[in-house]
Amino acid sequence: MAIKHLPETLINQIAAGEVIERPASAAKELIENAIDAGATRIEVATAGGGLALLRITDNGCGMGADDLELAVQRHCTSKLDNGLQAISTLGFRGEALPSIGSVARLAITSRRADADQGAEIQVHGGKVSPVRPKAANPGTIVEVSDLFFATPARLKFMKSEKAEAGAITEVVRRMAIAFPGIRFTLSGSDRTTLEFPRTGDDKLARITQVLGKELEENAIAIDAEREGVTLSGFACIPAYHRSNSLQQYFFVNGRPVSDKLLFSALRGAYAEAMPAGRYPVAVLDITLDPALVDVNVHPAKSDVRFRDPGLVRGLIVGGIREALARGGGRSSARETAARVAAGGLARKVVPGLVVRGALVQIGIHKINRDNWDWAEVDRNPFFSPDPEIVPVWEEYLSGIRKNGSSVGAVVEIVAENVPAGIGAPIYGKLDQDIAANLMSINAVKGVEIGNGFHAAEITGEENADEMRIGPDGKPVFLSNHAGGILGGISTGQPVIARFAVKPTSSILTERRSIDADGNEVDIRTKGRHDPCVGIRAVPVGEAMVACAIADHYLRDRGQTGRLK
Repeated sequence: MAIKHLPETLINQIAAGEVIERPASAAKELIENAIDAGATRIEVATAGGGLALLRITDNGCGMGADDLELAVQRHCTSKLDNGLQAISTLGFRGEALPSIGSVARLAITSRRADADQGAEIQVHGGKVSPVRPKAANPGTIVEVSDLFFATPARLKFMKSEKAEAGAITEVVRRMAIAFPGIRFTLSGSDRTTLEFPRTGDDKLARITQVLGKELEENAIAIDAEREGVTLSGFACIPAYHRSNSLQQYFFVNGRPVSDKLLFSALRGAYAEAMPAGRYPVAVLDITLDPALVDVNVHPAKSDVRFRDPGLVRGLIVGGIREALARGGGRSSARETAARVAAGGLARKVVPGLVVRGALVQIGIHKINRDNWDWAEVDRNPFFSPDPEIVPVWEEYLSGIRKNGSSVGAVVEIVAENVPAGIGAPIYGKLDQDIAANLMSINAVKGVEIGNGFHAAEITGEENADEMRIGPDGKPVFLSNHAGGILGGISTGQPVIARFAVKPTSSILTERRSIDADGNEVDIRTKGRHDPCVGIRAVPVGEAMVACAIADHYLRDRGQTGRLK
């Protein structure tokens, strides 16, 4: 079979298969062009998940008629004056516009600020129409309609309109975080309008716009430098985590990237401080000489290659760990990082030890213990083992937050595979040390072991944990009123401890008090507002129980030589 040169339209369609995977890919490329054009305002409008319509409007430098003709041709760009050695712009390949035009109906209207009028060019399925004059404001409007009409097979791989619209939203969110000096607006018939006003140099304010106020309350500033490479941004305390990695954002010289090396480094930074199956939250910027990073790895430009990957990984791991250790200036954050890290090590000390925590009460609303399912704890932000209570807590805390108030909570910790016999009958009781560790947590006002205060309501017969021989010939307990500890010594049953967390004092309602001079005053406590600190206390409670058990295990091993 003879080798032949492919038609230009087919070449562009092949390129589109790499560059324009879905509507969100087209949105990303067009937003990058707008940013490279110096825009301070970018408006994105969609319909049908971006398949029916995708329109990007910016107030950038604009283009003239000659520029428009070149812009829709392959490998035409104004962004490679210095070649590939030091790429400082988001776009540079010169493939996006011709690729989009080859598989969709593309219309570009643009006007320079110093021009009397604008111009328009259209590309439909690879067919380019002549440039024509058109009235326009300074800047550029790129309108993409009927995406993939020229390659209908690609449409079969698209997800629902809602999913495609959500992917575009995520692109805008990432760009908004990366460029706080740009105003972003996202609207359309398939969504509610989303706006991100300019925040200038205040990166945290923009992050809060995008990811919510709660992140700001748990964020620690990152500022590290090593051999000319700088790391900045924000990483959250270990107690503030998620069930997936969707709130992990990396930017290299302002470019949003999804690089395996960076995600791996982030996991390494939290390795000993993050509960299993949970993911840290972070927004991190890496700045370095463009010559030290290759962004020309993949057509989508989401992957990068560093000249010294070990340096970058070490900077991320070391910079975050140092920031967590100092806690960003907050004693609670410093303590959380240290405690959770210690708990991670403690779990490794005792063979087979499993320590899990759950929130069992917020305010007056308790879980239904008949619904207890440990798997549910990782599926909701409340660490609740009862899925039915989650919407109740959501509504309840929403009202608490709106009122500027706060409420307490109860956390339950269960430790399994605790060796029988550790602890002491008089001094250094196991339950004594667990209670002391839990009481050392800020805001904790009460601790229960086993039945706790309920023990006052039952008789000695009811309280006794009776035993029988199991099918395997080993002792089996018929109940666990003691919570796995009798006389300060572990029984081998699960160790169960609960602690109550008070409401935070940061409330907006004025309270009566007295000042330093003895005058009666009305005060309002401002600062970090958290409607319920009990949620963040769950991993800390796990860590404290694990540390107490590990301590007693090591004492017992030192005294008796036993390894189990």
